Amino acid sequence: MTMRILILGGGAHAQTIADVILQLADGGQPLRVAGFLDDDPALHGVRYQGIAVLRPIAKVAIFDAETQRRRENAEVTVQGVANCNQK
Repeated sequence: MTMRILILGGGAHAQTIADVILQLADGGQPLRVAGFLDDDPALHGVRYQGIAVLRPIAKVAIFDAETQRRRENAEVTVQGVANCNQK
């Protein structure tokens, strides 16, 4: 069975994580990126390598990650945000 992965963030770090997952999948690993979650409305609907930025990260992503995984039918959520505290 293929493991579907949600990536938190839609920027460069998240795209690098997606690249690694896609390379592993190309090498035969049963992995698939289900999508990106990002709070920037300008990114919603944007695609990277054919993978869409789906919607905002929940206000409290740590305890809402389970809900997000179920919503996208994903098994894993991976953080792709470089520094959440930086403004």
